[in-house]
Amino acid sequence: MFRLAAACLFLAAPALANGTEVGQIIDWPMPSILNGVSTLPAPDAEGRPHMALVIRRDNSGNIVVQYANTGYADDSVDGERKTHVLEPQADGRYKVLESKTEYRCRRGETPMTWQSAPCP
Repeated sequence: MFRLAAACLFLAAPALANGTEVGQIIDWPMPSILNGVSTLPAPDAEGRPHMALVIRRDNSGNIVVQYANTGYADDSVDGERKTHVLEPQADGRYKVLESKTEYRCRRGETPMTWQSAPCP
């Protein structure tokens, strides 16, 4: 059961960053799941696109979904990572506790490390 929920959260994660605010209670976003699939990198895309996914439960029982798209064909940005922390509700919905985006830059003071500021 957890694997099915985790897979659906993975697909919904891209949509969580678009118009969903921290503290908001969300239903299971089926249309967002379908939209999330379109953000996966195509195997023949320019650059070396790669997606990494981590889904886990934290010590409080919340679901942490973290995914990163890397290998961008860009001279300043290598990738983007999104992290969402969701608290399961008794009615089957989820409360968004945290939602953040980080960038991995090819240039700057700390190249190839994740940072919250957009790349220079």
